[in-house]
Amino acid sequence: MESVVETDYFVYRQEAGIIYLRYKTIAFLDLSVAKAIVSSRLKIQDGLVYPIFCDTRGIRDSTKAGRDYLAREGSALAEVIVLFDDREMGGFMVDFFMLRNNPLVPTFNFKDKEEALQFLKGGLWKTDYYGTKR
Repeated sequence: MESVVETDYFVYRQEAGIIYLRYKTIAFLDLSVAKAIVSSRLKIQDGLVYPIFCDTRGIRDSTKAGRDYLAREGSALAEVIVLFDDREMGGFMVDFFMLRNNPLVPTFNFKDKEEALQFLKGGLWKTDYYGTKR
């Protein structure tokens, strides 16, 4: 069963045991925006852990405090996070986020949406680089 929820900052869809989160246009993601995003998502998830696909193309800029909050508190109730952004600058921003903010759960960055979805749906994140189960 699919359920869709829309907030001021994202559209949330849950389907087949995966959360799909598409950020709306966010000109500047600061600490207060990050807190609102995480709070809304956690309420919607109602204590259940899921793999999460995040389309980050709507985020234009962010503060370190906002990124830190998403990396730490935003990891709550996430089994794995797959970030998708096919913009040249967006990919750079996601790479920077992953390098500097150290998310607490396995987090992967993709520029190709189909590849990202296949990676997540196929459970490839559960294996190491050599194909063995973690």
